[in-house]
Amino acid sequence: MSFDDAKNRVINEFDAVVEIFTILLFKRGDVPHDISSGCCSS
Repeated sequence: MSFDDAKNRVINEFDAVVEIFTILLFKRGDVPHDISSGCCSS
């Protein structure tokens, strides 16, 4: 596996984790709605 492959994998994992946390926080109602669109959306 090349370095770029590893880097992309880490980035994808991180995006997935951020997405999960964002969804969980939305369900609790703690997050203002502009965070998900402003932060990590591609």
